[in-house]
Amino acid sequence: MIRVEKNAGGGYDVEEVYKTIEFGEHTKPALLHDGYFYAQYSTNERRDGLVCMSMDGEIMWATKRDPLFMRGSMILAGGLILGISVVELSYALAYKDDLTGLPSRRALRRKLKELKPPFTLAMVDVDHFKRINDRHGHDVGDQALRLVAARLEAKVGTSKVFRYGGEEFALVIPGRDRMAAESILEGARKGVEESRFRMRGRTRTGNPEKGRSRRGNPRFKKMPPQTLSVTVSIGAADSAKSGEPQRVLKMADRALYKAKERGRNRVVL
Repeated sequence: MIRVEKNAGGGYDVEEVYKTIEFGEHTKPALLHDGYFYAQYSTNERRDGLVCMSMDGEIMWATKRDPLFMRGSMILAGGLILGISVVELSYALAYKDDLTGLPSRRALRRKLKELKPPFTLAMVDVDHFKRINDRHGHDVGDQALRLVAARLEAKVGTSKVFRYGGEEFALVIPGRDRMAAESILEGARKGVEESRFRMRGRTRTGNPEKGRSRRGNPRFKKMPPQTLSVTVSIGAADSAKSGEPQRVLKMADRALYKAKERGRNRVVL
């Protein structure tokens, strides 16, 4: 654990308070960049690493044994070697969902801290997602999540879409109460419902031998490409009863369950 304090010269001093597995035996002075501290640490037992820490002390990521700053230009600042590529990568590691490309749940938490009333929050769930995975496989399930992510982004305008986890997404609609946000949410629901995507061909399998066999089989060649449609359920709440975003998010989650209880593929405010 390290303590970072601003010194009289405008820089930052770092003091090692106690050691954990996250840090090595020697921690160099930290560098503040875009609201995050980057500190280089080293030990005689493993290679130098780099740790990124938020202003409130949360460890965003640490390179440990396999530093991620092997490429890119290097900056030497007060004993800290910082890879520019890592600075750019840090946002993706902490705030971007790999599968959909959307901001992640961690990015949502950061956004909620900045949010001021009035606002509406919505939770979105892909209907019968387990059935999609069970019937068509996880690759198709991933395709479905990417489709939903793309359609939601295309339909919500200046509002923000986040991957919440699993088959759930979250929407942040600033400046509107839930009644004013209803048209946005209904447009997002309808946009997903009207979308179709082509599943990977029946001749493409995870087994190369099986795939080659199917590609040479006239029966599989004559099969038309399969398409799949998905729907979503949406629950929303606004800041009218509470200006605390986390409480509003919980209310939106309860509304989402009502949408699913009432038959799915609908918006409940």
